[in-house]
Amino acid sequence: MKNSPLGFSLLELALILIVLGVMMALGVGVLSSIVKNNKMRETESILEQSREALVGYVMSNGRLPCPDADGDGQEDSSSGSCTCSWPNCFLPYVTLNVRGTDAYGRRLYYDVDDAFTNFTSLRGFCVHAPYITSTLQVSSNSNCSSGYYIAAIIISAGRQDTNGDGLRLDGENADTDSCFVQESVPVSNNYDDFTKELSSAWLLSRACDTNLRRLKIQISNGYLCYNGNVYDNSHGHIFLGSGETIRENSCSGNLKTFDELRNIDWSGDRDGLINWDGSNWSDI
Repeated sequence: MKNSPLGFSLLELALILIVLGVMMALGVGVLSSIVKNNKMRETESILEQSREALVGYVMSNGRLPCPDADGDGQEDSSSGSCTCSWPNCFLPYVTLNVRGTDAYGRRLYYDVDDAFTNFTSLRGFCVHAPYITSTLQVSSNSNCSSGYYIAAIIISAGRQDTNGDGLRLDGENADTDSCFVQESVPVSNNYDDFTKELSSAWLLSRACDTNLRRLKIQISNGYLCYNGNVYDNSHGHIFLGSGETIRENSCSGNLKTFDELRNIDWSGDRDGLINWDGSNWSDI
């Protein structure tokens, strides 16, 4: 009996090469998908860390920072207003002491309503922030028809200029109006941005306790009646919350509402502190 010939035929070699090619193609596809998903998760984590850093900044400084307009990582403002022009507004990562780029090595964008950057104390922020009508809005669609208002937003432009318009930001996020599209919109052929928005309600829940949301009233002279009790300057301060009222000099005196008194501070330094001198109210 003859022995079987050693080696592979050309047909067998061709089949082996085809199988190896398919396996390599599948492997490359799986690897590419893993890398892509890891980049997305890393970017999500970076955005969340940046959002938490903004909460910490509010708690330490009583306000949100302005964006970085010149690329040095520091917030930029002039005469109490932020100076950047969208989309040239970036996360002030040096000011916040966080990473300034996403998982793709690109700068993070950041926009904020100026009203949330103009406070001098955490109490002032906590007292007034709920009453600010923001100019920024975020939505799950491209025209903000179902959106809600926010204090600030952080955006990663994702992997690339997905819609091919020459701008790294996609769609509604690239123009100069005040509407942004949420990350919850599925990544598609024309959108791959990642976003983290900060609503005023979310910020308040993280940075402000119940006491900090109350207006602090100093009595330098005279009397104030609060909840049926009369107070003078020996009591130091009275804390007035939303919806509450106070009367001047006696419990039958002139009535003042929280909103009336809050507006005195709003027109001043916005630190959540005002004074009663027995005759007049004034900002401190």
